[in-house]
Formats: sequence, structure tokens, C-alpha cells
Amino acid sequence: MNRIDPQKKMEIIKACAKTYLIYGEKSYQNRELLRKYYNGEILPSNRQLREWRVHGYFNEIIKNNDLDDLGINNDLGVWTSSFISGVLDSGILHQNKRHCFYLYKNAPTEFIEDLKDLKLPIKMSKMYDNGCYNLTFCPFLQYSLKNEPISRTEYIAGLFTGSNIISVGEDQWSFFRVIFSPPETSLIRISTVLDKYQIIYKIENNNIIVSPFYGALFFGYMPIHSASRIIGVKRAEMGSELALVYWHMLREIGEPVAPPRAGILPYASGYATYWNREILKKTDIRKKGIEMGILGISDELRELMKEWIRNNKGNLEMIKK
Repeated sequence: MNRIDPQKKMEIIKACAKTYLIYGEKSYQNRELLRKYYNGEILPSNRQLREWRVHGYFNEIIKNNDLDDLGINNDLGVWTSSFISGVLDSGILHQNKRHCFYLYKNAPTEFIEDLKDLKLPIKMSKMYDNGCYNLTFCPFLQYSLKNEPISRTEYIAGLFTGSNIISVGEDQWSFFRVIFSPPETSLIRISTVLDKYQIIYKIENNNIIVSPFYGALFFGYMPIHSASRIIGVKRAEMGSELALVYWHMLREIGEPVAPPRAGILPYASGYATYWNREILKKTDIRKKGIEMGILGISDELRELMKEWIRNNKGNLEMIKK
């Protein structure tokens, strides 16, 4: 190993970086873990790794490679770089120092359960008297994107995973807390992605507020506990109205102007309910959508709604392929 080929040396260092991202500081010195990411015949000794100063390569390797390129997405599931970027932009975590995050006391318990389900050596402890959690041994959470998310769908799923759900009157809203990160940077990135998706939202006191209707569409890209939380919201602000407008946009000519049954889209009421409330008699659905701020539907959002309809109706002919 003293005269190892430079290419093989970099393969080993890259394998060390993968092990470090998943299992934390100095985990690459565990030969069993390192074997998961390096298939060469001979592994270097810990002394050789120290001589190579492998830790000094990690930041550059992580910076220049996506989680998919590094080949560790199978270990992280939905926790891709785009998803993690969304979680961090939501404001749920605050990075205090290297490999350390604060998780605030009002963070959803479902998010904590999802972290535990990763079965990684994450350490979580209560800190101070305010009930905040201190997270350590979780370098993979640093793997966020500085610019445009690779996957906007995964990024938005991360936003909803880290969002708080507050009650407004008798309804509920899911809102994104943009705090403890450069406000302009986070707000601009979130609003840019939502605008491209053509998701309607509003901004109040640096909080971006979005109806849980949209969050339900992304549940398949979220960890199981957080997904259950978002689709478990019983009442969503504008939920029934959004379902009516989007159904009207998706339906084929000749199909009912309103959802034929409840649940065909998130928070959709059945046709009879819309009729009995005289909504169909008094409402110009297209005009109502414009008044709500719905000026179109992006291809990505259209596909998510088609998928929801297929899963909840099982009839591919109800929407355009």
C-alpha cells in the first residue's frame, strides 16, 4: 500500500468520505464499515489513513459530488441532498458548530421519530432549560445544496417535513419557518421553487405559509412519520376549494366539473357536497381559481395530482395521460 496507485488511493478516500457522511467522525477507521463502500482487495491501515490525511479531502469530495454520485442514497432513503436542503430551509434546525444542530422544542415529534428510524449513530440530548435538542454525529445533515435543488419535488417534501402546522380558527395551515439562516437567501430560494411549481403561498413576518393541500401531494417523498403527519391534517385552509379548482383544470371534456367523490384529490369533497352547498350553481370555478392566485399548473404538480387520482380512484381514463 506504500506505492498505491493514485486513482485507487482516491477511491479509498472517497469510500472513507461516504462512511464519514453516514456513520460520523472517524467511522472510516472501522474496516467493516469501510468495506461497504470499497471493494478493493486490500484496505489501508489506520496509520496509512492518518498519513494520507483523508479527513482533509472530505469537504472537497462532498462539495463536488451529489449523494447519488457518492452511492449512499440507498442508506439514506428519502434523505437526499435536495430533501435535506428543504429541511434546513424550513427552519427546523439551526447549525451551531460543525456536526452539531439545535432542534427546537416545538419541532414535530414525527421528525424526531424519522431521524431515529434512520438507525444511524445520531446522538440526541436535551439541552438547557428551554427544551431544545442537541444533535451530534449527523454529518449527513450538512449535505445541503447551496444553489438550485437537484430535485424540486424532494426539496419541497423537505420543506413540509420541517414545517410547523398551526391552527387558524377551525382550519389548519402548514407554514415554513425561515429563521436562523440568511433570511433573504432562504426566502428567495423557497419562493423561487414554489413559484416554479406554481404553488400559491403568502409571506407573513418572514414565514412562508402554504395550505396542507399541497403537502399531502408530496407525502410519498417524505419519511413515514412526517408523511403521516401531513396527510393526517383533518381540515386544511382552502383544501376543498383547491381540490375543486385543480380538478376542474385536470378533468377531461365531458367529465364532471367537480370531483366525482371525496378524496379523489386531497381534501376534495364529493360532487353531491359541492352541489348541495350551491357552490356549483353560484361559482365560476375558473374565475375562482384566478381569484385564489392559481394562474396555471406546472408539469410537476400535474403529475403529482395525477398520481394521487390514480391511487385513489384506480381509473387512468379519468385524467389525461
